[in-house]
Amino acid sequence: MDDRGWLYVRTYEKTGEAQGNYYDIFDSEGRYVARAFLAQRPRLWKKGKLYTIEEDKEGYRSIKRYAVEWR
Repeated sequence: MDDRGWLYVRTYEKTGEAQGNYYDIFDSEGRYVARAFLAQRPRLWKKGKLYTIEEDKEGYRSIKRYAVEWR
């Protein structure tokens, strides 16, 4: 869930060639909003930012922050 109360539900739908997962997104009242594909597992959604933990080729992990804009 994010800080607005929106729920992000990972589906088990096959994604083909791309590595990642689809997420069904519901607002705080339980209404379906959208489906999104995310290459990395989201760890935290806060104040319009998505935080993930990603690993590079050498195996080093880093925290990445992405701006999220809804249209």
